[in-house]
Amino acid sequence: MEVISRQDYRTIFTVFGVNSVANILKDIPQHQYLETLYSFLFEAQARVENPSKGCTALIVSLEQKVQELQSRVTALEALQSRVTTLEARLGESSSANQSFSFAPPIRHGPYRLALYQVKAAMSKLISE
Repeated sequence: MEVISRQDYRTIFTVFGVNSVANILKDIPQHQYLETLYSFLFEAQARVENPSKGCTALIVSLEQKVQELQSRVTALEALQSRVTTLEARLGESSSANQSFSFAPPIRHGPYRLALYQVKAAMSKLISE
């Protein structure tokens, strides 16, 4: 970890007050002192950026991103399942080493078209 700068101390003391910080730090074991200062700094900077919500706004934002990513993973899993089903119906192997072919199907049945569409959708989700 880096050393806390004077400006960082100013930010911490401005947000929390010198006495409050000093009272909390006096009860902190020496080996946790720097980590505690970084926690103070993180919260202080968050409160400077968003005085009403502080870290809560960051946490909510990260939770939303996690939910979005979980939704994308679920969608990709569903598409992968569909690819496996379509490949089985087409008699193709669905090995992990097989690369996707995104060329449009020519003179093939509905399963080939569906497989192409599912793989194209997967490609789009992955690239987002």
